[in-house]
Amino acid sequence: MGEDLNEEVQKINQYVILGGADMTAYEFYWIDPINGDQLIGTLPERRRDPRRVTNESVMNLGKLILGEDMDFTNLFFYQLTIDKETGDILRFKV
Repeated sequence: MGEDLNEEVQKINQYVILGGADMTAYEFYWIDPINGDQLIGTLPERRRDPRRVTNESVMNLGKLILGEDMDFTNLFFYQLTIDKETGDILRFKV
């Protein structure tokens, strides 16, 4: 699990370094009552207008990628900001 997350972070870091700007992304997690929260994946934010970004729109992005069959009542996400200069990741639970 930790290695998958590290691979995702490295991909995002490469994008940020090559793209030259701080990046916003979302980590989607499934709430597993037996094994704890499970990382499903990380999606980058591609919208340029931050006024269009809402909790609902991020979940809709998740639905688009993960499919309508997913039970979204057991899903949550963290918003990530990746610093261009340092590669540091800041997580915000939304």
